[in-house]
This record gives sequence, C-alpha cells and structure tokens, in this order.
Amino acid sequence: MTVNLHRLTTYSRKILILAATLLLVAGQFALPKGVYAEEKAASAAWPQEPEIQSASAVLMDLDSGEILYGKEDQTARYPASTTKLMTALLALEHSKLDETVTFSSDAVFKNETNSSHIARDVGEQMSMEQTLYGVLLASANECAYAIAEHVGANMGGDYNTFIQAMNDRAKELGCVNTHFVNSSGLHDDQHYTCAYDLALIAREAYQNETLRKMVGTRRYEIPPTNKHAEPTPLNNTHAMLSANKTSKFLYDGCQGGKTGYTDEARHSLVTYVERDGRKLVCVSMCAEGNDSYKDTIALMDWGLANFHKASLEDETLQSKVDEAIKASGRQGLSWQAKGTLLLPKDAAVRDLAVKLEPKKNGQGTDSANAGSGQAGADAGNAGNQSSGQAGTGAGNAGNQSSGQAGTGAGNSDKGGEEVYQLTLSLGGRSLLSQSLKAQNTPDQKDKASGASGIGRAIENFFGGLSDGIGKGFRTVIAPILLAALLILVLLALALLILARRRRARRRARKNRVRRYRGRR
Repeated sequence: MTVNLHRLTTYSRKILILAATLLLVAGQFALPKGVYAEEKAASAAWPQEPEIQSASAVLMDLDSGEILYGKEDQTARYPASTTKLMTALLALEHSKLDETVTFSSDAVFKNETNSSHIARDVGEQMSMEQTLYGVLLASANECAYAIAEHVGANMGGDYNTFIQAMNDRAKELGCVNTHFVNSSGLHDDQHYTCAYDLALIAREAYQNETLRKMVGTRRYEIPPTNKHAEPTPLNNTHAMLSANKTSKFLYDGCQGGKTGYTDEARHSLVTYVERDGRKLVCVSMCAEGNDSYKDTIALMDWGLANFHKASLEDETLQSKVDEAIKASGRQGLSWQAKGTLLLPKDAAVRDLAVKLEPKKNGQGTDSANAGSGQAGADAGNAGNQSSGQAGTGAGNAGNQSSGQAGTGAGNSDKGGEEVYQLTLSLGGRSLLSQSLKAQNTPDQKDKASGASGIGRAIENFFGGLSDGIGKGFRTVIAPILLAALLILVLLALALLILARRRRARRRARKNRVRRYRGRR
C-alpha cells in the first residue's frame, strides 16, 4: 500500500497540535481558576512542633490571627472559667465601668457551693469595674452571674438575653464549634467551645484596652461595700503572671490571661505574651495537673524561637496578588498589602504563595488558618466527661470549619457584590485568608462573568469542572488528559519516524536506479 509521505507528515503535525491543545486543557483542570501559586523550596519548612500533653491547644498571632500551632483545635471541649473572657468582653461592650451591679438571690445562690467565689451577699452592690475584677482575677462565679443579669437588662432583657448575646458574638467572631449556656463556665453538657474558637474570643478580648489591663493585673482590692465593711483583696490566679501560689511558672513577657477548671473540663488556660514586638495567645484545653502551664510555656518558647514578624507591604507579594486578580478575569477587585504575619525564620514574605478564587456560600469569615483540627459536631456526649471533650449532639452538626466552602452556588449577595477569597500560604500551609469584594452594577454582572445565554452556559460548565466539584475532577480528568497527551505525542513521533524511514528508502531506491542506468 502506497503511503503519501506529505500527508503522513501533515497528520503527525496535526496530532502534535492536538496534544498541545490537550496540554492547555489539562492545565485548566490542574489548577483552580483564578489561582496564582508559587511554592517555597524545602528550606521554608514549618518548624518542628513541640510535643504537648493537652488534649487540645492553639498558638495564635494576636496581630494577624495566624495559627502557628493547632492540636485538635476544633474539637469541642468544656471551657470551664475561660468562658469568662467572653462574659467580660460583652460587659465592657454594653455597660460603663461606673454602673452599679446589684447581686440578686440567683447570682448568689445559683452557683455550685464549692465553685470559685468571693462571698458576695444578696443585695450587695459594686461597680461594674470591681465586679469585672472579681470575674477576671478571682474567677468569681457570682460576679459572672450578676454581670450577665445587669448587662442583659441593659440589652432590654435578662440573664438569658446575655447568654444569647454570648452566642451571637461568638458567631460574629467566626467561631465554628461554640455554644454557651451560662456566663461562668460551670459545667453543662451543652456548654462547650474549642481551642480555635477560644483563641478567637481571647484575641478579640485582648483588643479591648480595659480588659487587657484587667487580665494583666496581679493584685486588686475591692473597697468596702454596703455588705462588707472590710476591703476584699483579689489575686490573679494565672501562675505565669503572678507568684501568688508558685513562682516556678513565671514567664517573661506574660500579660496574663484566664485560668479554668472543672472536674469534667479538667484544666484550661488562656495566656497572652508580648516579647520583641511579637504578640501571642496560647490556649490549652483538657490538661491534667500543671500540664496546661508546661504546654503553654513549651508552645510560647517554640513560637518565639522560630518565628519572626514580617510586614506584608512587599512589592513581590503585591505583584503576585495583582497577577491573581488579573488571572481571575474579574474587574473591580483590589488588594493593598498591609499588616504583618509571623513567618519561620528562614522564610520571607516574597516566599508566600497566593490563591484567589470565588468564595462559595457558607465559606468562613476572614481568618488565619484554622489549624489542624476539624470543625463540626461530635457524635454525642457519652463517655466524654472524664476526658473534657464536649459532645455537641446533632443540633450542632451543621458547624463547618473556618474557610471551608459550604453548599450552594454563586458568590453574589443581594446587593450585587461578588466575593473572592484571597489566601496566603507557605509550603502548602494556609496562613491568612481575606475576602475581596467587587460591586456589580446591573450591566456589569454579565460582563464580569463572561457572557449570557450560551456563553454563560459554557462558562458555568467549565467553571463547574474546574471549580465546582473542583478537586474531584482535577484528580480524575487531568491524569486522563495527560495520559492521552503522552499517547498522542508518542503516536506523532512514531509517524514522523515512519515518514523519515520511507523517505530514506525512496532515496535509496532512486540511487540504485541511477547507478543501474549509469552502468548501462
């Protein structure tokens, strides 16, 4: 059978063009739309993390909210008296320090007899400031109850109004596995949070100057009241700040925090440290004995020794984000590099990878990486009391981790805003997520999304392939396309080799004919 060599060569060229097209399509599936990434070499590996005994823990940068360390940080735990950070925060946001707090019968008697208290009496009156010191330094449960009643009344309700406000504020902060039923932290199976959420609450509390001052106070004295003729001395119970009970855990730069203990929760501890321009908060939950202090010191030492504070105002980083915005094809988005992050000592801001993608309905609020734990409800509460793990039951099953996309399609709200999620990462570890918004006018919506009618259907189809079910398609289709690409390249090479051999044979045949004719 005679084969046209020109046609054979043309076929091989077309096959190569088809292979190049497949390569571009595979590239579309290999990376999500709107992603710009540049990974750092192995030298930017995350520092080796310390071994700790606490069941759950978090180390967070107070400035950015970046999670440096997380251990089961979204597993529900009983918080005990660390709850009082939220109580104090809400009180300072909804009352004045000179307001008079009156202790009711419920405030005095609706607390466990052997729990923390400062022996207030029914009808006793103190200022809000004095009552808050009772909560934050002595962990007095009757003070926490009285504050909830007083502030609840300020809100137009009662004690239960305040508890609902605690849950609303937690949701506002981006908490993923928190439910409060009291203002003190006394045990209740339905009163729980997680280390990540407690770090979010602690970070917000630290932004309040008055609260920051109070938790860092070693000693305070409540003056005589209408029920007590003598002053009431208060000592801070945090052993990394105060040597009231022991000096072996005193820590340079400690700014206080909050302790907590119940039989079910075991020991919980929130600690603030400032040193060399760095501000950290550490949360330890469900620890035995002094492990909460030992673990906190180990994590603080690790964070201070291995991370440096880096400004995000970097031209290289700004260029990466600008490129990501350009690649998204979305007009109206912008980002200005500002703020700081804590990075490993051998890493720089220019090493950060950038990812920009449409924010799905249900995706979490702006935050730093939520650590290594998984959000959501636990299966139940049976058998969890001794370990300090809270069982949240089916009612909390809808909780999702911060930054994880929920169900639903589209990312535009009623006002025509399109929201994109910008993520900064290092070595595959997400460090910081921020939302970028672009406002649509009615005629800009179709332009921003590409087209309408058939064009929009095509865009939605390919968008669904590369983004919608995203990773599943990329892990299945991309390998198939790349395998097909390899086969086509090999076929094209085989055809080229075949064409070359046929040319060589034709030349040899012509040469033999010439030699034969020459001899004749």
